Amino acid sequence: MRTLQNVDNIIFDLGEVILDLNPQNTIHEFNKLMGKDSVEHYSFSKQSDVFDKFETGKITAAEFRNELRAISGKDVVDEDIDHAWNAMLVGIPKPKLEILKKLKDQFQTFVLSNTNCIHIKWVNNYMEEHKYGKSLNEFFDAVYYSHDIGFRKPDDAAYTYILKKHHIPADRSLFIDDRIENIETAARLGIKTFHMKNRHSFFGLFEEYM
Repeated sequence: MRTLQNVDNIIFDLGEVILDLNPQNTIHEFNKLMGKDSVEHYSFSKQSDVFDKFETGKITAAEFRNELRAISGKDVVDEDIDHAWNAMLVGIPKPKLEILKKLKDQFQTFVLSNTNCIHIKWVNNYMEEHKYGKSLNEFFDAVYYSHDIGFRKPDDAAYTYILKKHHIPADRSLFIDDRIENIETAARLGIKTFHMKNRHSFFGLFEEYM
């Protein structure tokens, strides 16, 4: 496909590119757990500061849960918070993993995701339960999660972290994401981009690898 011409490196977002999401599930579970006002503190369009801090590694999982308890005024146990927080995670279609295996043979492949340790623990457990592997790391040359590197997209530093660490030129790299603000930053930095407007476009982009 033309999008892959002159590309040596592919940088994937995780949520809604590889991992299917349903954010309404988490909003629903938080509302049941902590009251309907909790929806005001979380959304993908405007996250509360506690979520930003958690996704950049500035607070631990324990501190994250404590902040949610403080916001809600409810004495909720850790397991119930994690269940609600993970409710948005739907799963990874096996055909995508099969495509990723083939891509890794031809390109350097990476993940760059705004995420957190609770979600990644769920993802790795999901991989093992479905016998896909021990973690997503097996399907890429390297994975970079915001809570590990300390930067969230669309901050420039999140993108340049990978480019500098692996000495890869922006104009030979393709960045794939579902959020336009993340795409716009990558394009401004000279990285080729593909905006995933729906889940099916992944298969259209990589049709020759199916």
